[in-house]
Amino acid sequence: MVTEEDYRYIVDDVYDVDSGKVSNPIQEGRLVANDRFKVISNPIDNTSNGMQAMAVAPVDKNGNVDYSHVVIAYAGTNKDDRLDIQTDIQSIGFGDRRMLSDSKTKTFRKSQFQTALSFAEEIEKTYPSAKITTAGHSLGESLAMYVALKRGYANVGYNGPDIHNLISKEEIKHMQEHPEQFRNYRHKYDVIGNITGNTTQTAIYPYIYPAKDNWGDKLEYHNLSQWRFDENGQLVDL
Repeated sequence: MVTEEDYRYIVDDVYDVDSGKVSNPIQEGRLVANDRFKVISNPIDNTSNGMQAMAVAPVDKNGNVDYSHVVIAYAGTNKDDRLDIQTDIQSIGFGDRRMLSDSKTKTFRKSQFQTALSFAEEIEKTYPSAKITTAGHSLGESLAMYVALKRGYANVGYNGPDIHNLISKEEIKHMQEHPEQFRNYRHKYDVIGNITGNTTQTAIYPYIYPAKDNWGDKLEYHNLSQWRFDENGQLVDL
């Protein structure tokens, strides 16, 4: 069973797929999430639009991989990557499905959301019998929810801005009516995760201690380190 704590570490580790962030980016075969999961395909590090993702499966103490459940994890915003910032503004903020590549020539490139969906489709082809779940943090959770919606997967993630600007009214209604499919845990005082509201009604807000007043502390509420779990790996109120 993949626990909420497992997802927390999976979506933290996927940031290390980014070759622009780390000197030794995650590759196929690497153990991640406290060595409880193995990367089972080549991760994607798309340098044209800034999207990173990996697919992992549980591994036991003897190194045996359980391919019946695959988690596709998407990286969130790298504040030093202008392509991630552009995705935050154009896609999540304004609902653009294509990314403006050159304002002078009016040329476009695939958005992170399109690339995220393509990656999931390839994983599904490779592991057709697996139960697939998507996961992410921040922008990564927005990508994960989008893919879960389009492909019918379950989703678990943290602090993802709402994706209503990117989807149809019918899809918004589906998300509102299927809370069991989308579990987007958000901190009540997270100014980034809550920036686009909760139109899809997918945000889950555990009880949180009262907020502090200064802006720096409020930004910290977006971090994965804020979350706490019990001995069974289930998220608990703070």
